[in-house]
Amino acid sequence: MVKPSKERGRWPAFLGLRAWVFPVFTIDMRLCYFTAFYLVAVGAAPESASGLVVIVRLLLAIAVYEAWGVLVNDYVDRDLDATAGKKTGLEETPFWQVNALFVLLPLAGFLLIPDPLNHLMSVGILALCCILAFIYSAPAGHRLKEKGAWGFVADVILEKPLPSLIIFAYFGRLGWDALILALLYSSIGGFTLGLHQIWDHDTDREYGIGTMAVKLGKDKMRSLYRRVFVPFFYLTVGLTIALLIYRLGSFGLLAAGLLVVAVVALVYLVRSGIVLREDVKRREVSAELWVVYTYVDGPLPTLLGLLVVFQAPVYIPLLVATLASQLHMFRRHYRWAMEKIGTAIRG
Repeated sequence: MVKPSKERGRWPAFLGLRAWVFPVFTIDMRLCYFTAFYLVAVGAAPESASGLVVIVRLLLAIAVYEAWGVLVNDYVDRDLDATAGKKTGLEETPFWQVNALFVLLPLAGFLLIPDPLNHLMSVGILALCCILAFIYSAPAGHRLKEKGAWGFVADVILEKPLPSLIIFAYFGRLGWDALILALLYSSIGGFTLGLHQIWDHDTDREYGIGTMAVKLGKDKMRSLYRRVFVPFFYLTVGLTIALLIYRLGSFGLLAAGLLVVAVVALVYLVRSGIVLREDVKRREVSAELWVVYTYVDGPLPTLLGLLVVFQAPVYIPLLVATLASQLHMFRRHYRWAMEKIGTAIRG
């Protein structure tokens, strides 16, 4: 059994853990940034330094929870990861540091929530996130990760919609706005997780990991992905754009217009043969799905952040964090898009 290092090593060894990357560079945090910007834009969160401090503390609470959830999962799967040659940083981290993080990260998350006694709903949602994350990644044979549909639902809600609801709850906005955005975030989690389970089906079946794709079979999971998860994603994107138009007027129209421009450009690139609708490198991700997903993942949060910064320049640090979180996406998705557009221009 592979265990975290028991060597003394250097004290900052835990900084090399893979768990820190996920809350910094993934869509999970960008969706939380989008939620925060939205609440400022509609006047639910203060356009002041005090409002920024509250939002930053809430985002940090969510970030340490996300890191803790990844750490727990990596620890439980350490033998499987070692067999697959995957490095998570646990191999170089002294055992005592890992144990300390298991306790300190959730504690830090709860302490970061401002005035917690008067915001018990936010505290309760964070507690639910931690409980679900622990049960999802519990030792083999007992964890939700291997319970088919139950594990699928748990993973979808604990990574994206539930963390954003912590912010909505804090500002007392658990209404239609929160529901629509939670549906959007759930739809993203649904189709991305479904896709990854299809990709990992053979390996998961070989190692006896009972994901929903393994329980249903790859063909049924692929059908569910195409007929349910992807259409639901498009529906929730439409609802979100409608919400932005209703709440923010001209900004919502601008957001919708830019998405239409992106889709029209995509149609041109596909018809010109520059972009394949079904790119083999993307493995079952259609070009239109990729464009809409990338738009929601990066440009949309950034555009809303720009709107907020024009209204309240104090939120510039949050906009910078949003842009910094997209560095990985710039290296992959955006670079691919720029190369295709360059090819089209050169004709």
